[in-house]
Amino acid sequence: MLESIYAVFVPSGLIVLMLGMGMQLVPADWYRVVHYPRAIVAGLAGQFILLPAIAFLLVCSLSLPLSVSAGIVILAVCPGGVVSNSISFLARGDIPLSVTLTALSSVLALLSIPLVLDFGLDLVQRGSVTDLEDGYLELPVAATLGQLFVLVVLPLVSGMVIRRYAGEFARRSEAWMRVLGVVVLLVLLVGSVALEYDFFKQNLESLWPVLLLFNLAALSGGYLLARALGIGRVQKLTITIEVGVQNVALGAMLALNILQRSEWAVVPSVYGIFMMSTAFALILLGNRLANPEAFAMEKEI
Repeated sequence: MLESIYAVFVPSGLIVLMLGMGMQLVPADWYRVVHYPRAIVAGLAGQFILLPAIAFLLVCSLSLPLSVSAGIVILAVCPGGVVSNSISFLARGDIPLSVTLTALSSVLALLSIPLVLDFGLDLVQRGSVTDLEDGYLELPVAATLGQLFVLVVLPLVSGMVIRRYAGEFARRSEAWMRVLGVVVLLVLLVGSVALEYDFFKQNLESLWPVLLLFNLAALSGGYLLARALGIGRVQKLTITIEVGVQNVALGAMLALNILQRSEWAVVPSVYGIFMMSTAFALILLGNRLANPEAFAMEKEI
């Protein structure tokens, strides 16, 4: 019963989040690709090259249960979503850059997810032969493409249409869409743990250190990549957030609805705890850098 409800909630929540993202987009966001090429390249390279590389390094070098390794690979193919935009907003980052990167990565994920996830799942399953209790799982590429189009691209485009023809409604919706993103994240966490509580309890000891390591590596990699390309402070902060914050709703959908492995959905959901914890630190850092005088006055008081 719970699994059936959760299987409906996850894609529904993802549709709402992608619709909200599309409602933030205006034509100028797409032109930014030409005007800020280094920032765009840094953000996309961090999400589509760096994240899979970190994930493959972790699962190949650490002795992890198959479900944990598979969950990390799933995380690595899920670029930032609405939550990353909200964090950039609160951290006083470059909001237009954040929205542009999120929109571009969401569209490009339609092609990258089937390729990278298929390779990654093959890699972790070949290295965990003894854990294949349910048999070797092959990614249904056609079904994956179809669901990604329906659940990610179509709502994104629909949101852009709403922004074009009902701009005032779209602008009024931005604040509550940010709140909704956090609510969906919390429900995903609670639902995944409740659905696979035994798995969560048995694997917590191996889950938390590797997920924290993955998050810190992603944040550090995004920062170093932006720094290497000589990108400004605010954009550097934004790229760090975009690379270090994954779309866990998309990850849960891939695990639960496409791969039909409910235990694999626990990993991206639990990852949300570390993701939001480090995001809170980035929010404090961003506000301090944006207004150092106010922080100095507070310290004196």
